Amino acid sequence: MNAQLLKQWRKTNNLSQAKLATYLAIPQSTIARWETEFCKIEHPVILGLALKEIERILKSEVKL
Repeated sequence: MNAQLLKQWRKTNNLSQAKLATYLAIPQSTIARWETEFCKIEHPVILGLALKEIERILKSEVKL
């Protein structure tokens, strides 16, 4: 997971930085810093796994 992929994933799933931050339980500013490459994503594999789970949740919400 890198900055470009994170931003692309977020936009594909129609999430704002604030909403994604809420799902990840982190500050919105962290998402912004990652996406602008101001800060390095320290654990890209773990972030990728979290995004897969969020995607699963989003898909289950659509079915309701």
